Amino acid sequence: MSENVSDLLAIFEDRMRELAILCHDRKCRIEDLESLIKEKDEKIQQAEHTITTLKTNYSSLLIARRLADDKEAFLQARKQVNKLVREVDLCIALLNE
Repeated sequence: MSENVSDLLAIFEDRMRELAILCHDRKCRIEDLESLIKEKDEKIQQAEHTITTLKTNYSSLLIARRLADDKEAFLQARKQVNKLVREVDLCIALLNE
């Protein structure tokens, strides 16, 4: 009977070691997956930032194209922008005095 108990104990110890190894492997795998998720999240944020920038550029391009299609409107808008810039420059000069 003592032999049977010793055999069972040895089997139990082997299985516990296997379980500990499996647990360690799973913990390592979880850490790897978490770091992979973090990398993917960063890539997604970069992609979202790029999309936002591209949408802004596209909107600006559409506005510029509309203005370029109508030369007279473009010249008028340019004059208005120049006038506003001069007014802002004047305000800045007055604030600096």
